[in-house]
Amino acid sequence: MIGKTYVMRPPDTYPRLSRSYRGRFAFRLATTSYIYPDRILPNVQALAPFFDEIEILLFEKDSPPSSEEILQVKSLLKAEKTTANVHLPLDIDLAARDAERRKRDAALTRLRIEETLPWRPTTYCLHIGPAPKHPDMTALEKWRRRAAGSLGELLRAPVPSRRITVETLDYPFSWVEPLVEEFNLSICADLGHLFVHGFEPLALFERLAPRIEVIHLHGVSGGRDHLPLERMEDRFLSATRQILQGFAGVVSLEGFSFDFLTKSLRFLEGFLPETGQRS
Repeated sequence: MIGKTYVMRPPDTYPRLSRSYRGRFAFRLATTSYIYPDRILPNVQALAPFFDEIEILLFEKDSPPSSEEILQVKSLLKAEKTTANVHLPLDIDLAARDAERRKRDAALTRLRIEETLPWRPTTYCLHIGPAPKHPDMTALEKWRRRAAGSLGELLRAPVPSRRITVETLDYPFSWVEPLVEEFNLSICADLGHLFVHGFEPLALFERLAPRIEVIHLHGVSGGRDHLPLERMEDRFLSATRQILQGFAGVVSLEGFSFDFLTKSLRFLEGFLPETGQRS
């Protein structure tokens, strides 16, 4: 998703959903701010009436929303009575070997948190950065200590530490659990990442459920993720259903097209019972 292409059509020309999904499930349903190939504001305009929450993507660290867009999104979220969570930039490395790189990326991540405070995000989703390949214990501990220094800088932002969710990526989450505990962070469990990289999500939930605030949900098939849910391989369905039925946080359908969204919503309607309109 780094290097997105924008079409910049008038917002009222984008296709819209035919029904609202607010309050339909025991969890709060969200989707991303890149369903339409446009800026954040037109996506929020088109999607906020239909979802409990919007996952606002700040994927490129050098392409923040303008101050005007931040205020416009704030007003829109308030008017629609919709909440937002923020996905912090992907192209950061809080555990980089280069100390100047770490310092810049930590400071920039903190800045993005501070800039988006007007949205009153429920959570901020964070990637620690690439992990070392096949590390021994010494290399892993050095990687964690570098990340710890960056987290200390980032957490100077005026938000509670539990509003920062560390996302499950392509390495065992046990590698970052000591950081989650040390800094009292929360967790974003990306089920697609867990499945595609061969990790067991049920074990993660059994061990860390109280810290898991957000689930990223997308289909996995043939070693690929971020697919529509209808393409989820059968072997992953039982665990997905078990997790979702016991979850009361935010579930974000993490895809990047209207086709992904409509197919995933259709699948979800048949996959889980709706609980009726939540108050």
